[in-house]
Amino acid sequence: AKDEDVFEFVKGFLLTNGAIGSTNVNYFAYIITMSSHGPFTLVDNYYTNEFFNDIENKVVRNYFNSISYVDYVLSNFVTFAMKNFKDTVIFIYGDHHSSVSDSEYYRRSVSYVDGVLIDIVPLFIVGEGLKGIVCEPISFLSIAPTMIDVAGVKAKIKTRGVSVIRETE
Repeated sequence: AKDEDVFEFVKGFLLTNGAIGSTNVNYFAYIITMSSHGPFTLVDNYYTNEFFNDIENKVVRNYFNSISYVDYVLSNFVTFAMKNFKDTVIFIYGDHHSSVSDSEYYRRSVSYVDGVLIDIVPLFIVGEGLKGIVCEPISFLSIAPTMIDVAGVKAKIKTRGVSVIRETE
């Protein structure tokens, strides 16, 4: 499914199930998108960013075009959610690097940390009042503790992860 269609479905669900308004119902949505996955040709039939047309390496060009589309639909969804839902927090993250080979315009998002090869993937946490940047490597193990911390829920979980929310001034 097109990412745009997936987000429209989620919007429709939230709008028709009382998530907006004075209800005290909380929602958790876990949305998986596919346009940011190889072979990066899924969006060719409905989206083209001509900015990347001059890139000769077809895989890199397709990757940039796909990620441009993902940025577009994510931006629309985040804008919608932040405007319409009180106390919304959105976590956006990747689960692995792109597998696109190094080229003139692109470098793989992997690195060695303490002698271990790791994928470097994005993690964005968007919500009113949240600010700051965490620059050190973190683990996926930290996603759940961070969600619990941001939600203000008192919970105990067994994990090696820690919340990445930092007090910033």
